Amino acid sequence: MALPSQSPYSPRLRAGSPLWILGALLLFSVGACTNPETSGEPPNDATDTDGDGYTDYEEWHAGTDAYDSNSVIYQGGWPYNPDKEAIANPGWDRWKEKGPPVLGSTFPRFVGVDQFGEEVEIYDFAGRETPVMIDLATVWCSPCKAIANWMDDGDEAHVQDYPWWQPRWSPLPELAEEGAFYWITILYEDAGGYDAYGSIAEEWYEDYPTPWITVLADVNQHMNSWLRNTGIPTGNVLDTQMKLLTQDTRGIEDSFDQLITLIGDP
Repeated sequence: MALPSQSPYSPRLRAGSPLWILGALLLFSVGACTNPETSGEPPNDATDTDGDGYTDYEEWHAGTDAYDSNSVIYQGGWPYNPDKEAIANPGWDRWKEKGPPVLGSTFPRFVGVDQFGEEVEIYDFAGRETPVMIDLATVWCSPCKAIANWMDDGDEAHVQDYPWWQPRWSPLPELAEEGAFYWITILYEDAGGYDAYGSIAEEWYEDYPTPWITVLADVNQHMNSWLRNTGIPTGNVLDTQMKLLTQDTRGIEDSFDQLITLIGDP
């Protein structure tokens, strides 16, 4: 005997029937639980799902994968600022006629190639309640290299024979390692005094492999033209909104003192 095509205990779901409507509602509610990475909706700002140091919101904003720890914004782990467009970029040209910047001037939106071969935006370091040390240097500069060695291993022997050295600056390498401030070295000339090139930061990093220091190549020599520095090393400190807290065209004394004042001696 042929079995009936429809059991009385499994009624056919007709469109519009109560069971059909219930099923459609269930499917709709499940489909509403979407992945922010694929839905286009911004995720929670505080969550770091893949544990790579960038929040899901930062990765969503930058276009990387918040669910893949190998997909990061910067290989160096540098900060990322989703609100950098809010900073009024003064540009480079306005200083050509007006002279060097003054205290409180906003740092231009500099982009340089780092030691991992990636372009890094200086404004990504803004907005984190952390001051920024700008170390303008060249490869041929002996005191620049001495400071790099000191920041790498904390040994004052690298710098203590220079006439500008002060023992009160001793905590700075440790403070930088702890993240009390960002240190960015910007190289604008090579060992022969020629313009910096794309891989110069990588070569510098091979000699001074300090993981918490960002090294950037200024291949267009924007920084020394803007600052109009008269010697190197030249250090300046920026606040969290990229404004100059010091304004020096040569030397690092004021910038080091400013860092100690802002952070304090641990």
